[in-house]
Amino acid sequence: MFQCKFIRISTFIFLVFLPQIAFCQVYKCKSPAGKTIYSESECPSGTIGTQLDLDPNVIDSSALRNRIQQEKSYASSAYSQPAASGNHLVSGNIMSPHDRQRRLRELLMDMNNDAASYEKQADARNEHAYLVSENVLSLSYESELKRRNYKVDLSSSESAKRSHAMRELSAIYREYRE
Repeated sequence: MFQCKFIRISTFIFLVFLPQIAFCQVYKCKSPAGKTIYSESECPSGTIGTQLDLDPNVIDSSALRNRIQQEKSYASSAYSQPAASGNHLVSGNIMSPHDRQRRLRELLMDMNNDAASYEKQADARNEHAYLVSENVLSLSYESELKRRNYKVDLSSSESAKRSHAMRELSAIYREYRE
């Protein structure tokens, strides 16, 4: 009986405080002496600071959910047209500089990783060649999912799986310029 009440009370407390835990903000403050302080509360008086915009967590799928919503609204708009190369919709948006730089950093790590397979390094060089050009387009949601799955296949112990992933990824990268 006591255990059941304890569980109910614990659950209630957890649900009450969950929003505060999940939606914490981070502030970067600079004191007059030049010391930088990071805090979850607003900067104290006498300091200069800003609220930081943080990238979504790798595990967090909210950015992916937002991308799905954008694709759905794009698909339902009067201006959307199927891509000539398949049955998916191409986003047609220029990739943001932030996304492009993040992707390029990831690729440089793969290219310089001596422990990575030959296919993974070659794929990183191939995608890098597309991303350094001007006006790179974002991949469609469907292609982005395929890209992520094939990237995982590049680490497979089966050479046939790695070769297939290389071919498919090369086809996906063409969307950067279409």
